[in-house]
Amino acid sequence: MSSKLHKTLGFLEDPLTATFIWLFTSTVMTIAIRPFINKYFKGESSYKLADEDFEAMDQVVEVTEPINEFNNDGRIRFQGISWQARSLEGDIPAGVQVRIKYRDNTTWIVEPVDLIDQTGHQLKDSNRN
Repeated sequence: MSSKLHKTLGFLEDPLTATFIWLFTSTVMTIAIRPFINKYFKGESSYKLADEDFEAMDQVVEVTEPINEFNNDGRIRFQGISWQARSLEGDIPAGVQVRIKYRDNTTWIVEPVDLIDQTGHQLKDSNRN
């Protein structure tokens, strides 16, 4: 009986043919088993709308390079990264706290934070702790 089987599967002795049959069989089995695997082994997924511009609005950040209203030479530090910034009006020196209003392409548009408003934010932040 083993000689009969050997005669029947003799074409598998060629390495190229055996490799092709193995690849074909593996592909067919993977496609056939996939729906069952997906049914019993579901992956985790989550969906969240992310609007970075909306989340950044009204954040208070520090000016790292002087800002003016005419060009994008000024810079702020936001989320640990230095960004281009422009003021709504007037010059803002480095070291001053500003509030992000919106973004124009890659440039944040900011306005200075009033001293009273800044103190109010510090009080709110200290109440959270």
